[in-house]
Amino acid sequence: MSFDAIAYSLAKKALSRAIQAELLPTLKDLVVDSDKDWQGHVIKNLGEPVDPYDASRKKYVDVAVTGLGIDYYLLDATDSGVPSYKSMTLTPPTLSEAYVEVASSTPGDVEVASWIAPTDGVNVALLGVYTLHAQAEKVGGNIDVRMYFEVYERESGGTENLIVTSYLSDLINGRRDVVVSAILDSNYSLASGSRLVFKVYVRFLSSGSSTTVRFYYQGDVRSRVATPTQKEVLDTLYATKVHALQHELGGADELSLDASQIATGVLSVDRIPSLTRSKITDFFNSPFWDNIPDKPSVFPSAASVFSVDNHIKPPSGATYDLGDHIKDFRIGWFQAVRVGRTGVTTFPPQQGGYIGWNYPSGTGATVFFNNHGGGNTEYIFYSTTDWSSFKELLRITDSYAQFSVDILPNSDNARNIGSSSKRFANLYAVNVYTGDLCFEEKVCDVCGRSFEEGDEIVLKVKKVDDYTRTVPIHVKCSQAYKELDERLRKLEEVM
Repeated sequence: MSFDAIAYSLAKKALSRAIQAELLPTLKDLVVDSDKDWQGHVIKNLGEPVDPYDASRKKYVDVAVTGLGIDYYLLDATDSGVPSYKSMTLTPPTLSEAYVEVASSTPGDVEVASWIAPTDGVNVALLGVYTLHAQAEKVGGNIDVRMYFEVYERESGGTENLIVTSYLSDLINGRRDVVVSAILDSNYSLASGSRLVFKVYVRFLSSGSSTTVRFYYQGDVRSRVATPTQKEVLDTLYATKVHALQHELGGADELSLDASQIATGVLSVDRIPSLTRSKITDFFNSPFWDNIPDKPSVFPSAASVFSVDNHIKPPSGATYDLGDHIKDFRIGWFQAVRVGRTGVTTFPPQQGGYIGWNYPSGTGATVFFNNHGGGNTEYIFYSTTDWSSFKELLRITDSYAQFSVDILPNSDNARNIGSSSKRFANLYAVNVYTGDLCFEEKVCDVCGRSFEEGDEIVLKVKKVDDYTRTVPIHVKCSQAYKELDERLRKLEEVM
């Protein structure tokens, strides 16, 4: 039987009218009285569950299962350790809203931005669901777009290793919530010093007019990535920080009070059963310092390494010592009136500031004198082996440098004194030992022709003042040669 298009169209219209008139049964009248095998097919576009036995959408389940994990909130500030990434925080930020825009007119994936997790000691990315909660908006263009994210391990050396990729979000049109998840099937162990990185992408699904997508974070949005975690991590890392932040005071799980918060009463030691010196940050004044039982006799102790991030200044003038036997003193810039050493009284001269230091072998020393003679235009370097007698090595003034030792290059025929553009005016020497005798003139001063290999030359006196100044010329261009050549020519004519 051939297909009758007119009959098919009339039957379809009749069926539609019958459904609208409720003459035929619909799904609302359907009673399910047996199990149904869906054979791998998907039930799509479910509504939000309301009653306890309602079916749940995947999005709803993803949000629920990450509810006990750690939320990493996205910030606009760059990470202090790796400035190429934006930073993240474990506590909800109270910052103004920010956004990042990307645009494209061709299909493909475009990275929005990358965020790096804090250095919180997490060494395993646990199996489970990783969910991005954010807001995005398509603000121009006609290309359909979706979003997704990826989780990476960033090693201490900078290498990035992909851990898991999320599925695609719903289509982004006007400003809307974006909830998209990735499922990690098994635990992923991070290398020592590694940190988690979260990269957000926009997928442009086709070509078209340039389409711009904004990704929002901070402000009321507080975009974040929820990650699964173990109870031990919550107890030791997250709960303690959030507790003190939310209550603005300490608790049994963490000492977060400072002296200014104790107005009256007594702070019970039961609340600080394991107080260690590492938790004491601003208690170095009476009465707290005096009541610490295991403190050193001085702060810091004699065996400590002392670091500062500001200037160290005596109260007045140069009336205090920094020490006589400091093993290592490492600085970027040093300025002093006088830096001395115990028992040294015969530095020549006794004026000016000076610095003394030992060679790495522990024997010998070099002494640098500044403001020699009380002025500020002369510096002298000495060497000494016993700190009682000194040999002058180099004297530098504002007009000359004077050496008391030989000047040697570090290897033969490898170093210059001056250059073609920066020449010394005069060179004074008693004896000059050279290899090849070199002139900077490349043409004959008489004929103007260039010198060539094999030419014979003589020196022509160019000028006589305080010195006799000469230049090279061809032998044939010299006056003596010309006179000899003239005599030979006349002799040939006579013969």
